[in-house]
Amino acid sequence: MIKIALHENVFKSASLVYFNADKLQWIIDELPDQAFLNTAEWKILIPQLYKLYPNDDMNLNVSVTSPPVIEVSDQDLVLPLSQI
Repeated sequence: MIKIALHENVFKSASLVYFNADKLQWIIDELPDQAFLNTAEWKILIPQLYKLYPNDDMNLNVSVTSPPVIEVSDQDLVLPLSQI
């Protein structure tokens, strides 16, 4: 049996590398329910959006604004939600 031990700093430095390389941002333009990314679906919540762009398709931009903080415990990895 082989065991490998990694220190918490390995995960922290890896997350920092991905953050600095802008790899922690995604642009979502296709979903199984494609209607969700159309202004017609948001008509009731944001009427101004529908007035400016009637029945237009949208992209969803998901970006991380700071490097993730990863904590290692005895049983698992923890990503504190206050940091996301």
